[in-house]
Amino acid sequence: MKRILPVRLAVLALAVLAVTGCGGGVSGTKLNGKVLNNGQPYPITEEETVRINFITTGESGRISAQPQLNPDGTFTLTGPTGKGVPPGKYQITVMVLPSPYAASKNPGAPKGDKFKNKYADPEKTPLTVEITSSTKEVTVDLGKGTATAA
Repeated sequence: MKRILPVRLAVLALAVLAVTGCGGGVSGTKLNGKVLNNGQPYPITEEETVRINFITTGESGRISAQPQLNPDGTFTLTGPTGKGVPPGKYQITVMVLPSPYAASKNPGAPKGDKFKNKYADPEKTPLTVEITSSTKEVTVDLGKGTATAA
């Protein structure tokens, strides 16, 4: 009788996987984007670590997606599962910090976020954008404090 319980649990687990699927995840739109500073491209150097995060709370719950930034400030946002981000209103958080390389090279350099945490808190960031199924590109301008979708 003791072996029946583990067998039943295994069968139940397989049934749950069959119904819910494995590897599913959220899908939506894959976007290209760029980071600007007062209308000019924002190049990412070895002196800085730039963290950008798109956060929304929608039908699928809270979703957070972090694009990989290229040295020229462009990025591709593929979502947390690589299948895109669902439509909705997103708060964009950004932090620009000295890289570990810069800190070791110049220990006296200023520490902390370059924009003084202006864009760090999802509840307070002025960077918000509405992403729809037809959105192809997002532009984030850190100098102007704006984000636009096209």
